[in-house]
Amino acid sequence: MPVPSYELSRLDANTFEHLVNSLALRILGAGHTGFGPGPDAGRDGFFEGAAPYPSESENWSGTWYIQSKFLAPHLSKDPQKWLVDRVEEELRAFENSASPRIWPDIWIVATNIEPSGAAETGSFDRIRDIVRKARPQLAKRFHIWGGRKILDLLAIYPEIADYYCEFISSGQVLARLYEQTIASQAQVEEIIRYLVVTQFSEQQYTKLEQAGSTTDNRPGIQRLFADIPFACKSNEMSGMAATTLARALAQTQRVRSIIDSPDDWHRWQRHPSRARTWFVKGGPGQGKSTLTQFISQIQRAALILQERGPVVLPAQRALAEDICAVATKKKLWPLVPRIPLIVDLKEFAFWFSQRGKRLTDRMIAYFSETLTNQIGEPVHAGALRRVFGSSRWLFVFDGLDEVPSDVKDSVASEVTHFINDVLVGYGSDAAIICTSRPQGYSGQFSEIEAAIVELVSLSREQALACAEPLLALDRSEGEHKAYMKILGDALQSEAIAEIMTTPLQAHIMGVIVRDGGKPPERKWQLYNTFYEIIKKREANRNLPDRRLALLLREGDKLLKALHNRLGFELHARAETSKGAITSLERK
Repeated sequence: MPVPSYELSRLDANTFEHLVNSLALRILGAGHTGFGPGPDAGRDGFFEGAAPYPSESENWSGTWYIQSKFLAPHLSKDPQKWLVDRVEEELRAFENSASPRIWPDIWIVATNIEPSGAAETGSFDRIRDIVRKARPQLAKRFHIWGGRKILDLLAIYPEIADYYCEFISSGQVLARLYEQTIASQAQVEEIIRYLVVTQFSEQQYTKLEQAGSTTDNRPGIQRLFADIPFACKSNEMSGMAATTLARALAQTQRVRSIIDSPDDWHRWQRHPSRARTWFVKGGPGQGKSTLTQFISQIQRAALILQERGPVVLPAQRALAEDICAVATKKKLWPLVPRIPLIVDLKEFAFWFSQRGKRLTDRMIAYFSETLTNQIGEPVHAGALRRVFGSSRWLFVFDGLDEVPSDVKDSVASEVTHFINDVLVGYGSDAAIICTSRPQGYSGQFSEIEAAIVELVSLSREQALACAEPLLALDRSEGEHKAYMKILGDALQSEAIAEIMTTPLQAHIMGVIVRDGGKPPERKWQLYNTFYEIIKKREANRNLPDRRLALLLREGDKLLKALHNRLGFELHARAETSKGAITSLERK
């Protein structure tokens, strides 16, 4: 039976490819493998061997290629021609002698477009004829899965349709959540309002003062954010963090036993563009917290701008629209957003250490208590269980490195239990991000099946791109260009390029240039300036060790007093030595 209520046009190219591979995995078998974004030699999906397709009685056998061709709404005025053109492009790539592509034995092109069926002139017959002329032996083993075919397959495999339900149905996240939790709708609305609207206002600013600014310290994060590079060793890939993370968040991340997944499917799922959990490792100033803050703000803005989103003030809607414009330009805007819930692990560790083993289901208890304090009315664990299992969520567990050593393992164990057991048990469509500095991590999250993403040093071009939004902020075009030239010229120096390897360092240099200065030409001046600003930044943080915080804040006074004391003693010793030498000379 067809599924007319589903709309494939609600998907994007990445999610459509993911859905097609899920269908192919079910139809062809567990040996089917999907690939990540990037060059794929004409293979979005790959299978070798025999499969019960196109029917139980006629089993095709050989090397199978599955390709996904998704047309975004309004991208082309002639979808049929667009589909024909895409197939012709693929055929030219196969025929190119310089290409590493190898012809498959079976080729399936999946698309959200319904090919026209007019005899000979329709796109369905035209494409088949084009394939026959280019590769006669492939003609009888070439199929098109058009939009109607995809919907029919979803009807045959309803568990897959349900898995992607948020994307191919109405997609109104909050409306669906309220409908599914109507017994406690008033409390649920309060919870969601705090997580979406209140946090949206509280998290709108980046902390530019941590980069040494003395004047411009309240810019919206969307005005300063620049994507940051990462590497994932397990997948032998690199990319830009926000762009790749946005792809992963777009997927359905509900854990279900749809198939008996082979090891290569698990690896495919752990690819950063698809992974349910990201573990982000990065040093100080590399942008871990800024990345999660900006991504969370995008999700909140998308929820606010939904047709049945929460009631907000005009200023809040204007901010959401501004974030939408920026995120859309950067290709980060979600089709179906997630509700963010951010946990500062340092704060959770303090709460946890006060309660210890007296509680069960501790993470839920922590959410219940903290939300009760924020909202001003009791938030029961049962309500949280319902909402966690009824919508799309983004959980951020930030700063494992800042957790005291004596409870770090226990805190990580609580996070692991919540991710691997609690959320899975609720049937939650939850994406998770955990962060830590490498220096404060020793394998505590090893039991989480995550994409391990390591933030890497900025190149010269990336450092300049990272500083550019700051240099353009509230400045004329002429000033912006002048600043960019100053910093661009400075980056030709090895000393400056060597230190401008993180977003924080790029912002520090941007602040120096904005304040009318030039990056120091001498290396010791450069490092001294950097040291002073980093010390100021660390001193402004809410460090758990009060003695360390005091030392960072008043260290200059202590050093100055020590310097004066040592100077006095050295001067006294010098005078004594001078007197002794004079006495000897007289003798």
